[in-house]
Amino acid sequence: MGVYEGNGIKAEVTLFGKQMGFIFREKYINTFYPVSETVFHDELEDKEYHFYRNE
Repeated sequence: MGVYEGNGIKAEVTLFGKQMGFIFREKYINTFYPVSETVFHDELEDKEYHFYRNE
């Protein structure tokens, strides 16, 4: 689905069945849902991750 970088962190976004999730440092972290194209909400920790486009 894509690779996102922000705050010195690089994460791959992928599907696990029908659920989206991050692969961070080659390890599955948490499932989340997109709030917008660059904001994702982590369901387990109830927080948002913000990423910005490289133009």
